[in-house]
Amino acid sequence: MIRRWLAYPKIHTDELFSSWLIRVAHEFGCDPIDLTSSLWPNFRAWTIDIDRQIDAEKLSILLALINEKDVYFNNSFLKQHFNHVSNKLHSNANWSWVIPHGIRNRRQITGIQFCPMCLSTDKNPYFRLNWRIAWYTCCEKHKVNLIEKCEKCNLPHQPHRVEVINGNNYVCFNCGFNLKLSNTEASSELNALIQQKCDVMINYKKCFNWGVNSIQWFKLFRLFISLISRHAGNRKSNLIKFFSLYEIDILKMKKSSTGLAFEMLPLNERKILLSSAWKIFDRSYDDLKVNIETCNVPITTFDLRKNEFPKLLLEVFNLDKLPEKRIKSNKLIYKNKPNSEKVVLRMYARLKRKIS
Repeated sequence: MIRRWLAYPKIHTDELFSSWLIRVAHEFGCDPIDLTSSLWPNFRAWTIDIDRQIDAEKLSILLALINEKDVYFNNSFLKQHFNHVSNKLHSNANWSWVIPHGIRNRRQITGIQFCPMCLSTDKNPYFRLNWRIAWYTCCEKHKVNLIEKCEKCNLPHQPHRVEVINGNNYVCFNCGFNLKLSNTEASSELNALIQQKCDVMINYKKCFNWGVNSIQWFKLFRLFISLISRHAGNRKSNLIKFFSLYEIDILKMKKSSTGLAFEMLPLNERKILLSSAWKIFDRSYDDLKVNIETCNVPITTFDLRKNEFPKLLLEVFNLDKLPEKRIKSNKLIYKNKPNSEKVVLRMYARLKRKIS
């Protein structure tokens, strides 16, 4: 039986649940995996994304040991903040706008973003909930870009793997580099503005110039990001003309080396896609409709997944529903020629991402 905790670090209002658990473990002189194993013996906490939400039974076990109310911890879970972003938060799938960890056992492919200056100025360094959100690419307080990897060994930061012998959650778990000393670069004013606008949609559920609710608003923004990502480098004249109306040079944009979803892309790639898509999204619905008609842009230019396609765009194309996709044969097709260089390079980039 675990005794009641008499002294422990208090959770910050903007702190991730996992960050607090790590700080508690180090305060108690044990590794995070030892703390969670004692709390929940049959639950492998670090093999899943515990920052999304843990069930009420496990939370009640924790609350029985401390003097906090559950409301303080509910605010530290991503699910509490994303009910106004998406209406489909499946436990076994990636969430829109949330940076996935890509967990295999305790290892994470992406780790967590951080601001070295925030960690330096914190009395007790901790990791913010905002740093798990895909539209966050910079620190508004210090006006610098966030960092996602250790600059010494180039591995993503995984604070839950920092052993108690190192004593701090701000050192690299692999090489021991002090992440407070990481080099920073000035952030873009536009990216900071995008963060503020997205936060307003979550916190106040206001709509800007599209006349939709918050869930539809985020779906639209995500669709424009996907549109630019899919057609980067496209040479079709109508698309070049369409994007040029928004001062986007689609020919100069490069496709992602991995071709993964927006939330899984490196920070630098997300910054470019966010700022480019915002040039479309910051204009009005009427403006989009006129430009699509003028440039003769077909609906197939967009990502046509039924669950994610906003109804507002159907009105742009004067449709009641999405066009039916052609049914592909289930028969295996054997190629007599090797994959193209582009396909091989993308496969190689994904493999490097997994094993790095």
